[in-house]
Amino acid sequence: MTDTIATQTNKRTFKMPNLGIQILIALVLGIIAGIILHNHSSKIWIIDNIFYPAGQILILMIKMIVVPIVVSTLTVGIAGDKILETSGKWGLKQSSILRSLPLLPLL
Repeated sequence: MTDTIATQTNKRTFKMPNLGIQILIALVLGIIAGIILHNHSSKIWIIDNIFYPAGQILILMIKMIVVPIVVSTLTVGIAGDKILETSGKWGLKQSSILRSLPLLPLL
């Protein structure tokens, strides 16, 4: 009897909306922030001290996730193809090109 009461009180009452709804909420909040800050006197301070650092943190976090995924995918794919063993010097050149080109946009 007490077990059922304990499990009922531990359940979360607020359910997070799905990702599409969260994106729409963020879009609406961004539009509202843009409308409010459009003619606001301190919009440059807010952009420079709040929005710009938050955007830079977001970009760095995305890079931290994307770069290892791209590098590991290319490494595993090239190692699985055994380009170096089958083609010799040409394979080494192709392998170095395949590994370096996807990293250029990240610099």
